[in-house]
Amino acid sequence: MDLSKKLSEWEQAGLIDAATRVRIETHEGSGRRSLQLYALLGLGTVSVGLGVISVVAANWDGMSGATKLGADLLLAVALAAGTFVSWRRGMALASDVLVIIYGAIPSVLSDCC
Repeated sequence: MDLSKKLSEWEQAGLIDAATRVRIETHEGSGRRSLQLYALLGLGTVSVGLGVISVVAANWDGMSGATKLGADLLLAVALAAGTFVSWRRGMALASDVLVIIYGAIPSVLSDCC
């Protein structure tokens, strides 16, 4: 939706005045965040996550059963907490993706102990 077009329509219809339009444009323009910032943060998070997974996978055969179980439980708790937080904040896509990953843990780590 083009905000300036919508505000022009509202101003012409008499719903808002010029001062209100300026205040709305100022308010809406001040809170914008860059898509590049989110992309960079996402790539960084994925890179760190893949690094941790790689270290654990490289040492998987040398780990004891209790360590493997602990890593599995830690991952499950982290995903459950992330799902809950994203659900509470209304981030439906993020919570759905985390639920899918959470559901895939038993099948991926079925040979845990």
